[in-house]
Amino acid sequence: MHQPPIENVARGRSSAVKVEAGRLAAAPNTLAPEQAASGADAMASWDNEGGSVRPNAAPVPLRVLVVEDDAVIALLYDEVLKGMGYEVCAIVGDETTAVSAALSCKPDLMIVDQRLGAGSGVAAVDEILTTLFIPQVFVSGDPAALRLSRPDAVVLRKPFHEAELGAAIDRALAEDAHPARSPQQQVGENQGNKVSPSAQPSSSSQHV
Repeated sequence: MHQPPIENVARGRSSAVKVEAGRLAAAPNTLAPEQAASGADAMASWDNEGGSVRPNAAPVPLRVLVVEDDAVIALLYDEVLKGMGYEVCAIVGDETTAVSAALSCKPDLMIVDQRLGAGSGVAAVDEILTTLFIPQVFVSGDPAALRLSRPDAVVLRKPFHEAELGAAIDRALAEDAHPARSPQQQVGENQGNKVSPSAQPSSSSQHV
């Protein structure tokens, strides 16, 4: 069944997002006593052997910075990205804050609206890349114009669906094999087994 793109459903779903968040917060999160004991024994055994990583530790989710000046669409980004298995480290809406947020939280990926109410998403990315390399997905209503100056950019045309967002993220992360990155720009890459959830098969076919 055809589903409306992200901009067309953002306002209608904002209240539903809040309700769902409340429902999840109220859900129980407990283990049966025998399950808890088994897990504790396994971790204690590994620790006693001097292991640095626990074998049952969950993968560390990739961290995403969202640069979007529409508050309702930003809320939907937060919902969709978390549903895809990512961690949203910050959502900002202007050029200056985007630069400071990127340097502060050092995300694994940026999703950046080309045009912002205060400043430019493109200019923000240019400034960020002078300090560290972060893969980015640009979101634009006019991808052709953006590609004139950035032919290799990963650009997502508005409006779009979740599957298109996932494909754009995968492309940006695949291009992260960047030979010019310095050791300083690779800090944190080995701090956990980070994985891209959108690269894995998903049982959900949700469109937004």
